[in-house]
Amino acid sequence: MTKNVYLVYYSKTGNTKKIAEEILESFSRLSPHGMSVRLMDARELDFAALKAADGYVIGTPNYFGAPSGYVKIFFDELFTERATLKGRPVFCFVSHGGSGDIKRLRSMCDWLELKTVGPAVAVRGARISSTDTATIETNIQEMIKLL
Repeated sequence: MTKNVYLVYYSKTGNTKKIAEEILESFSRLSPHGMSVRLMDARELDFAALKAADGYVIGTPNYFGAPSGYVKIFFDELFTERATLKGRPVFCFVSHGGSGDIKRLRSMCDWLELKTVGPAVAVRGARISSTDTATIETNIQEMIKLL
């Protein structure tokens, strides 16, 4: 049976989208046959697909320590579904220009009772460091095990 993972992101300047695409590439390279990983722009959320997903990667710019409004809509709309989403794996990333605070995004994942995988990744601009790449790949491998 195919496992479906959605990489939900919002990007105003293109930095978060670039990171999302690099994570998608890593996911595609590391995931086994029978796993589908797709990008979903947070401005065009497909809630039926998201409700049926097996896991999530969520990325957003960091605005004063908070995720973008578009990403928050993901959480707002799925909040009533949290009982069915409980335990699905998720990992988060933010792009930032100053503060890479990820606490609110992680709290929102907790509100949906998702299972947070590994440490979140905070990338300044769109430059993913070798440390960030290693963390992303470890998070992907941990998520694959949970699926």
